[in-house]
Amino acid sequence: MKTYQMIIVAVLAIPPICLALIFVIALGIKTIQIFTIPQNGMHPELSKNSSFLCEDYTINDISTIKYGDVLAFNDFYKGKEYVFVWRVIGLPNDHIKIQNEETYVNNKLLSKISLSMDEDFLYYTEQNNGSNYKIAIDKNTKNPAKGIDITVPENHLFFMGDNRLNALDSRFNGTVSFDKIICRKFYKIY
Repeated sequence: MKTYQMIIVAVLAIPPICLALIFVIALGIKTIQIFTIPQNGMHPELSKNSSFLCEDYTINDISTIKYGDVLAFNDFYKGKEYVFVWRVIGLPNDHIKIQNEETYVNNKLLSKISLSMDEDFLYYTEQNNGSNYKIAIDKNTKNPAKGIDITVPENHLFFMGDNRLNALDSRFNGTVSFDKIICRKFYKIY
């Protein structure tokens, strides 16, 4: 066996978690955390009980956060502090409008391309300022998404869960201050 073939075989034999750790070391990430999702608000990317690695090295100021990033942050709900994990939809000074389950960022409709459906969900790829990600619309939820018309305050972010009709996100809890951000998802474990 030639040297380059042995290297390829060795790389293929490395479990995904080891590849993630090599990635962490190569980037010089200071802190990584493992989070397990307790509910289905980020389905389909991060369904209930799925886990992911989260890093904080690249989040040194709010300008490093991009549309579509999945972030973990501390916030309160009904007087109790939780760690939430949602997707960034709006950045500081963005105008967010949600009407009839359609989302607009700075008066631009976030386009949805139909992908598939199953017994419970319709799946779409959503496009937000150059970021593409998969979202789910629960066919069985009778409560439409709450209508919103706000401008994201300076130093705040607007979040939504990928499971659009089953997520207690910024539509219900408001925008999130940058100082509450813990880390950014960079690798899904399972």
